[in-house]
Amino acid sequence: MIVDLNEQEHATVLAALHYYRAQGQGHPANRDDDTHRIATAGDAVSSLDGPGVAALETSVGTYDDGDPNEGAHICYACGWELK
Repeated sequence: MIVDLNEQEHATVLAALHYYRAQGQGHPANRDDDTHRIATAGDAVSSLDGPGVAALETSVGTYDDGDPNEGAHICYACGWELK
């Protein structure tokens, strides 16, 4: 499944990733049970650590130049990536 994100949705995904990383939630002890279930797909996968989330933020796109990457895609079947 591929989801097209508009600028507002893209900004929200980036903000959520930033918050997750800034709160130290890459470490399981720092997150609640619901967030842990989401981060591990119900314990089917290992969650990303802080550096992994930072790399994901970069791959999804940043606002370094103040202009979001339009047309960002998230592929749930193969992982998150910018197309």
